[in-house]
Amino acid sequence: MIVRIGNLSASCTIGELALEQKEEGSPVLKLVLNRQGTKSVYGDLTVDYVSHTGERINVGKVRGIAVYTPNTVRRFSMPLTVPEGVNLNNGKLVVRFSDANEAKPLVYDEKELELP
Repeated sequence: MIVRIGNLSASCTIGELALEQKEEGSPVLKLVLNRQGTKSVYGDLTVDYVSHTGERINVGKVRGIAVYTPNTVRRFSMPLTVPEGVNLNNGKLVVRFSDANEAKPLVYDEKELELP
């Protein structure tokens, strides 16, 4: 149970994006969520691959990620689901952390990771 009293606010930024590609298994995206403010943040993380031609493909989604007060940092790793034929050696990943409210989602932060 979370009890909120008063006029509270929070923001969250994405930092330290890194892609770890293993010889076997799915590639893993590592990142840090940095919370600022007086309340917890709770939301969904999505990852899209964008090719050099602009084609956008969802390669990851995790619902219900939280950074609770008093913590200000959460380190997170997520395996990506890369469709056959998609090469993560070029293009970019677009990572978005947004509020879980589907009716009116608030985007806390969005970052791009250029792929080599």
